[in-house]
Amino acid sequence: MVGTLRQQSVKDRQFVHGALLVKRPGYADKFLEILRIIVSQNEIYLPEKIEIGSDKGSRTVIFDPGLLKQLSLEWDKAGPVATCILKRFSPSHVEIYLGKVPLPFESIGINVEKDYFDSPDKLLHLLAILQDLYALTKPSYGYVETQEMIRRFDSQGGKVTMGINLERALPDIYWANFLGPEYVEMFGRKKLESAPCYRVETLSDGGILLLLTPSPFDYDKDPDGFERLRLSVKEHLGVEAFDIGDWHFKGKTPAFDFSDKEKTQKTPVRAEQARGFDILSAARRYEWVNLIMNTKELALQLVNEMASKGVNLDFSANGLRKLDEHIPPTTPEATYFTSFFMRVAAYVAEVVMRNLGGSWLFEENAMPTNEGLPVLKINDIYASPVVRTQKVLLEGEKFEHWYRTLIEQLKLND
Repeated sequence: MVGTLRQQSVKDRQFVHGALLVKRPGYADKFLEILRIIVSQNEIYLPEKIEIGSDKGSRTVIFDPGLLKQLSLEWDKAGPVATCILKRFSPSHVEIYLGKVPLPFESIGINVEKDYFDSPDKLLHLLAILQDLYALTKPSYGYVETQEMIRRFDSQGGKVTMGINLERALPDIYWANFLGPEYVEMFGRKKLESAPCYRVETLSDGGILLLLTPSPFDYDKDPDGFERLRLSVKEHLGVEAFDIGDWHFKGKTPAFDFSDKEKTQKTPVRAEQARGFDILSAARRYEWVNLIMNTKELALQLVNEMASKGVNLDFSANGLRKLDEHIPPTTPEATYFTSFFMRVAAYVAEVVMRNLGGSWLFEENAMPTNEGLPVLKINDIYASPVVRTQKVLLEGEKFEHWYRTLIEQLKLND
């Protein structure tokens, strides 16, 4: 497997991104049915490779439709935190990713190179696939966007994206907007059906699909016009239901019913914060790209920040202990949380690479999308600094224990 960055791919490829957010307990038990929907599409949505990975390890295989049941068994064995990425490289680059995370919502995502969509029929095909997946998994929310549509807000750490936290508010109006029955009840069916947009459709479970314009590329042609349209839709539905770029903002939301009582009771004490902000699914593709490409610089920023507080981080295992002891208190509501998270994750990754070796897996092995997370490969062991950072910041776990466990795993594999 290849563990290097492809500069051209990262910088030059542009994607149309679609996602569906399924409420806990998610769609893990529908994995086989999801694969069957994808395989039935043929054309560019038929994957060439599939990767199933978790902190336990990762395996990439040439995709074979005859292996669906075997892949489903591997998915079951991957544990409660895992990612599956289905990839195609020719004639267009396509990624379909599935995730398991112990958080309120799990995403199904599709990335398709923008250049592929040279006819309206291809856009309709993408929507049809998402509608099929919607009918199976019954998500609360979904969308189709391009990167240009994503708003960034000013914060103490510079420009940031707020990510998607449905328990705070809807992120925005994008080109396509899947609103499940909970949102139909909240907004009212008549109001949704009269939204001032290009098209309104009723979905299989009574949810609503809003298409803002005929094509997502209408944004490229007339960004100001696109912005006016989505503002008019938000004003029609009620702007109080949409994020405003403030971590403290709590907008109008449905009364989500998370019915998995047993899992809720087993959630760690500080996991309520994780419910308020999940960087692993909220971070956008380019934010993971920035972390991978600027690991050293971001790590040094944290070193300087901690030095100003009298804490010397020296890129050693002892430095991780100091970080555990002196990491400044912060909450997901802090305006600088995302940038601070990335600096910490970068420092931890740099400690691993300097002392144990390894490199980030990116394009061929772990494409970083909203749910496809970048990982480090050290020999045949896979480690996830970003998952560990979320567990430390939001659930009170420790870096040092994770690092020593990683050392023991490497010894066993020698």
